[in-house]
Amino acid sequence: MEEFLLHNWINLAHTKHTVFVQKPMLIWEALAALPDYVKQQTTTRQVSATAKIHPTALIAEHVLIGENVSIGPYCVLEDNVIVGDNSVLDYGSYLRPYSLIDNDCVLGHAVEVKQAWLCSGVRLPHFNYVGNSILGNKVHLGGGAMVANFKSDGSNVKIVRDSERIDTGLRKFGAVLGDRAEIGAGAILNPGTLIGHDSVIYPGAIVRGIISANKIYKVKSRDIEIVDKQ
Repeated sequence: MEEFLLHNWINLAHTKHTVFVQKPMLIWEALAALPDYVKQQTTTRQVSATAKIHPTALIAEHVLIGENVSIGPYCVLEDNVIVGDNSVLDYGSYLRPYSLIDNDCVLGHAVEVKQAWLCSGVRLPHFNYVGNSILGNKVHLGGGAMVANFKSDGSNVKIVRDSERIDTGLRKFGAVLGDRAEIGAGAILNPGTLIGHDSVIYPGAIVRGIISANKIYKVKSRDIEIVDKQ
């Protein structure tokens, strides 16, 4: 299971939350531990004096908002949310409980994050959903890219490695994306997807399983037929 240790996918030296993952942890163990860590850090409402919050934004009582954060119109931050220094939340971003947004992240219009850790420099431009996931440093999702976190039959999410199916013990588990992974517009990452550092997923791809580092996941063209209406 060595290959599934979190530090083999993400450079943890770039996060201010190293206390959260001091000991070697499997990626699904880190995800399971995330809620308790965020809850411990958000026992009160802590908002930096340098944060700029639009008057229409809705901010709950148990949040931690860092230095020079910008929160735009109609954003919603529920309880037990952390937003790191210099991060930007644009129009209508929605952070649900146990979301950990590290430093220097940008969340654009109508982005939703739920029980996920976004490491430093993550970019989610618009209409993205990220649930129960860990996104490494400087990960970028194209517009409309989604990270699904729940199987249709409600069973535990399993990671598929060759013919082996590894049970994570989690009913909700989206994806882990290594540092600098690029996800194209409109792509869908299915539950239990792992993508290595510096890999690229083509727009519109539907991805499941493990994509190792420095790979390009291409979508082959499909035959399209357009006919006259009868």
